[in-house]
Amino acid sequence: MKKSFKILLSIIVLITSIKSHAQVPPDTSTTQKLLQYIMQPLDKNQISTGFLEEYGCPMLPAATFNGTLTDSNRIDMNLWRTLYLQLQTGWARATANSPIQTHNTYNYCNST
Repeated sequence: MKKSFKILLSIIVLITSIKSHAQVPPDTSTTQKLLQYIMQPLDKNQISTGFLEEYGCPMLPAATFNGTLTDSNRIDMNLWRTLYLQLQTGWARATANSPIQTHNTYNYCNST
């Protein structure tokens, strides 16, 4: 009797411990989803321009390109495209559409 009670009690403990009521973790499978999860507590309406360097794909330090031409911030077309992509991915507002065009839609200037 005592042995069957212990067996029954251990079976009940095993059955109840199998089902878990834990919180489902957020989907952070891509870099964009991870950034959205990290930046979620921010009030994005407080960002005056709507662009946040840390939210996008920060490949180059944006502080180097402050509008003053120096030896360290001269760019070619590939570097300009990289900076443009960095700015475009830094759009942090709730609307999905960034106010700047995608890199496929702007026109290149030919110097010929």
